[in-house]
Order: sequence, then structure tokens, then C-alpha cells
Amino acid sequence: MTSKFLLAAFSASLLLGAAHGAMAADPKPAAGPKISAAVLKPLQAAQAANNKKDYPAALAAVEQAKAVPDRTPYDNYMIHRFAMSVHIGMNDYPGADAEIEAAIDPDPSVIPEADRAAIYKPALQLATMQKHNDKALAYAKVLMNTTPPPDAETQSMIVGALFRGGDFAGAAAMAQKNVDAAVAAGKPPARSDLDIIMGAQVKQKD
Repeated sequence: MTSKFLLAAFSASLLLGAAHGAMAADPKPAAGPKISAAVLKPLQAAQAANNKKDYPAALAAVEQAKAVPDRTPYDNYMIHRFAMSVHIGMNDYPGADAEIEAAIDPDPSVIPEADRAAIYKPALQLATMQKHNDKALAYAKVLMNTTPPPDAETQSMIVGALFRGGDFAGAAAMAQKNVDAAVAAGKPPARSDLDIIMGAQVKQKD
């Protein structure tokens, strides 16, 4: 059931392709935390190379950024975030997963509130692809409380992560909400939601 649910819930190439573009945006935000000047320069070079799909050059520039001394926690977050983007462009999903974990796990407080949905969504997807169910469960619980609320596609990913992470009651409750919303709208419930509810009942011996 899990593999079929994942295939139905999202397209890896589509979502990660979108993340690849989003994560390669201008690293110098207009407001909020700032990247140190010594880190910003190689990251701008990484961005330029990444945009040209020159991934070896992009990775080399990222390594230069990682070698800068006295980096701030926000510097490290952005360095690994850019590295994730490069690995996604290379279709190196294990490498991308390792980088996103390094970006957000050590100190989640450095992630700007406005970035949380955009960064935790690919983090959830990558953790799911690598079968890191404990990580996926943690990321899913963050995504449940982001603003704006997760869209239907992300909700499906969250439900699957809750189920695989052992939170059967949470998965069933969220899937039931989706079923109720579909019925209220006069639409048939998604088969994946019904499968999750049934699977959660079996796991809980209900």
C-alpha cells in the first residue's frame, strides 16, 4: 500500500524540480537574517553555476562557502540549502537528503518563518524517498502547522509520513478530514485516504 500511495501522492521529478528552482533563488534576502559577506560571494558563484547546470562548478563553490571560518548558523543553513538544490539538479537524491538534513536539523530556529513551508516540503519528500521515516515524521509535523496551511498534495504526503512513522491515529484523523471534506463537496474520497484509514485501523487492531 505504501509504495502505491507514494506514487499516487506526488511526482518526485515535478516537486523536486520546483524545489530546485525555488532553493536557487537570490540568497540575499531583503529583510531578516543576512548571509555573511564571505559566504555570500561563493554562494552567488554557486547560484550562477547552478543556473547554467554546471553542477561540478556549483558544488566547488559550495565547498568554498563551507570552508569560510566563523560562519553563523544562518550561513550554514543557506549553504546546505544551496547544496541541496545542486544535488537535486544532478538527480542525486541521497545527497540532497543529506544536505537538507544538515540544513534544518541542527538548529531549526534559524529558519525564517516565511521559509518553513518551502523548505520542509522538499525535506519531507526527500526523507520519504530515502525511507528515513523518523525524519519524515518530524518534518510532517512541522508542515502541519505552517502558514499558509499545506495544500492537498502536501497533506497527502503528511498523511503518508504519519502512517509510516507510526502515528496511526494522527494519520487516520487527517485522512478522515480529507474524506469528510470530499464528501461535503460532493466528490468521491481519495482511495489513498481510505487506504490509510483502513491501514491505521489494522495497525491499531481496530
